[in-house]
Amino acid sequence: MPEIGTDILPSVKRILSKAAKLDRVEEVRRGVEEGGEEFVGWGGESIVILKKGCPEKVIAISYGEDRESPTEAKSDYYLHRVFSTLFPHNFPKFYASFGGEYAGTIRQKVEKAGKKRIFQKRLPTKYPFTKVERTCEELGIPLYFQVLPKNFIVGADGGEYYVDRLIGPKRYDWNITKIVGYMDSTGGFAEKDKRVVIRSIERLKGLSLR
Repeated sequence: MPEIGTDILPSVKRILSKAAKLDRVEEVRRGVEEGGEEFVGWGGESIVILKKGCPEKVIAISYGEDRESPTEAKSDYYLHRVFSTLFPHNFPKFYASFGGEYAGTIRQKVEKAGKKRIFQKRLPTKYPFTKVERTCEELGIPLYFQVLPKNFIVGADGGEYYVDRLIGPKRYDWNITKIVGYMDSTGGFAEKDKRVVIRSIERLKGLSLR
């Protein structure tokens, strides 16, 4: 699994040391910029910065006390690999997930369609999240997520994106044959996409047995 680049660790450490003491977004923004990073967003559990040299990627850095372990981070990575492959217009791609002292993720930056969020019902959606829910129910894939307006944005591609972390199930006894059959039936997936889904589910099964 891809790991976070060691070149950003010094600036991340400076950001985290300040973030623990800051509770206003503008102060957090200043703390990030003083660390030499470009601020993207901030929430109750993480700070989001732009990945240097990769404007299409962002880094979400956890600064709360409840940080993921390395094993949990691996599960997080493979879980999102499955969902972002099956539903590329509803979940950003995860390029890395890391746990421990520097817990967080490197993920695709979703270009917003506008400033209004989905719950304001002003932006059209070409790929509604409700379709994800229906498909997962049909395929027997557990889908656990936090139903909060701030966790959804409408992308420039018309996709209704869930931008928080998914909650992994306790077991991954998913029907891979049925899932691959769905991918074949839609006609929109390449062979490499199927390999990604199969390999990720197998990794998730292995991690859940530890």
